[in-house]
Amino acid sequence: MDSTEFKQRYMPFHKQLYGVAYGLTQSQDDAEDLLQELYLRLWKKRDRMPPDAANIAYLATAMRNLFFEQRRAKDLHTIGLPSTHEPACADTPELHTQWREAEERTRCAINALPQNERIVMEARVYNDFSYEEIERNTGLSPSNIRQLMSRARKKMRELLRSHA
Repeated sequence: MDSTEFKQRYMPFHKQLYGVAYGLTQSQDDAEDLLQELYLRLWKKRDRMPPDAANIAYLATAMRNLFFEQRRAKDLHTIGLPSTHEPACADTPELHTQWREAEERTRCAINALPQNERIVMEARVYNDFSYEEIERNTGLSPSNIRQLMSRARKKMRELLRSHA
């Protein structure tokens, strides 16, 4: 299936799918991200999709499944980056050492990220910038920043797990 056929088949449902996504996320930006991810997955599977997949029931179900999949992944894999400020509870030598090691592993994981992901992750984690501040400083769109943050978190989880 080429891009023209894909658009003819799936784009007529865009407004309805956005409504489903917004109903699930209660956020315009998250709904747009979810819809974009659904279209990306549909595109990747375009040659294996059943002919009856181009209907709102099938697509809305795929949207809900994607939403719950992403929500489960977030719940299960929160990485909990250590703060850049040493916690007060690190008053024993063992806790101080553990905290420093965790900070070093996190710093190494951030440094291993591709440049754009590293920039937004450092701005968010180490400089405590809001998404709006990151947008002003980098010129990236809000959806691009969220996507880069999501990818960076995923890569960091994998890196931190492999070094644990």
